[in-house]
Amino acid sequence: MRISHIFLGLTLFLLAFFASPSTGKAELRVGDIHAFWDGPFAVIQPEIFEPFTPETRKTLHSGMPVGIQIELKLVRTGFVKEKEVRVKVQYNIWNEKFIVITEHTSVPFNSYGEVLNYFENDFRILIAFDEFPKRGEWLIRMRAGERRVFDDEDKSKPIESIEQDLRGIARWLFKRGATEDSYCDWSDYIKLLPEEKEETR
Repeated sequence: MRISHIFLGLTLFLLAFFASPSTGKAELRVGDIHAFWDGPFAVIQPEIFEPFTPETRKTLHSGMPVGIQIELKLVRTGFVKEKEVRVKVQYNIWNEKFIVITEHTSVPFNSYGEVLNYFENDFRILIAFDEFPKRGEWLIRMRAGERRVFDDEDKSKPIESIEQDLRGIARWLFKRGATEDSYCDWSDYIKLLPEEKEETR
């Protein structure tokens, strides 16, 4: 059952939480961002540093999935488009492997260091050509925040409903962990140039 999986993960999280003290709050940062066209997709390639606080890393290592929530603003004269992207990160406590899951890819890793390197150097957001209502140059900015993701099926399920399904210590831990997303500041605007997009028409 889904709830039993949540309870198991939260129980493991409790053990991890009390086993070691907090080392302070990590600061998620977005570094340089590059934007270009690759076939039918606009590619947004940001540098994401320190994606998870120590507390969220403990949740991750307990086997509970966590995530990064990304907000994008795409702007040109007369148009503003907003887009949200959720990236799920999970650790398998049995084979000690990590996996990063996006809308378009699922990438395995052998260590948390490899996960950090991926977000700093290789992570990409793909936006389909058809999502842009107009031709021409676009300005893009983004921000990102850490987020605990309990299950794919819970994306549209109200937090209050999940909480009511839990009992005892699992409910207490859920309330402790189900905080608001903690976002970094918005990045500066970067340009997505139109040349390749024009050629795909």
